[in-house]
Amino acid sequence: MSYEKLKEELQQTELSLVNAAQLNEEQVKSTQDRLYKMIDYTGMRLDWYIDQCYRLLQIGLALIATGSAVVALFSKLEHLAGITQFLAWVFGGSLFLTGLFLVHCYNRYLTEDYPYRKVVDIHSWYFLYSFSRQLDPNLSQCGETAKRQVREAAGDIKDYFTKFLTHARNPRSLIREDIEQVTILLILQRYRHQQVTKMSKILYRGLLATGFILLLLILSLSFMSPPAQTTPAAPTSSSPGNPSPGPAAQTQP
Repeated sequence: MSYEKLKEELQQTELSLVNAAQLNEEQVKSTQDRLYKMIDYTGMRLDWYIDQCYRLLQIGLALIATGSAVVALFSKLEHLAGITQFLAWVFGGSLFLTGLFLVHCYNRYLTEDYPYRKVVDIHSWYFLYSFSRQLDPNLSQCGETAKRQVREAAGDIKDYFTKFLTHARNPRSLIREDIEQVTILLILQRYRHQQVTKMSKILYRGLLATGFILLLLILSLSFMSPPAQTTPAAPTSSSPGNPSPGPAAQTQP
């Protein structure tokens, strides 16, 4: 589905709103300064949310490793009651699944196709709006291919110069782009806040369930005795040096 028409309409609406504000030169400069400060702050705030997500990811990886170790440990222990073995497996599985859900939630947000990308144009702030196709970072050893790569790189640079200078002629066009950038950063903050909240809930609920299972496991280890072991009776054998006792000798009257 193409969103070019909707994107064009949004860009025109944004620029018309900036023009309608009728900012003088001093106001344009002060507005740009404030927008740069807003971009810096919202970017740092977004980095904080990303850092929280990364910390929760590390906890998830640790839970996966711990759950695997618990299952491996209890699988090697013998002479445990059946219910104890079962609870040990459930305990390790709960840790493993909690960590797996955290990793899944983290990776899901990395691969999201955000809706706003279809209608915004912040070519000065993000590469995707100027270099949307895949770029080959290695120069080919083949002469013709290398020439084509260099021509494409030169063309991309020329196109960016043209696009940037076209917007730079109108300071209000740059203000439009900066306002759009701030808006996107705020949207991304919201996305990351939702991600942190979701991952925190997964961790809390997972640890709550794991703690309950751990309590049952401790009670099982304390009160459940292992199954009784049957030891075979030692066979009795007679040897030439120790004859087995025969019937009791009759006493002579």
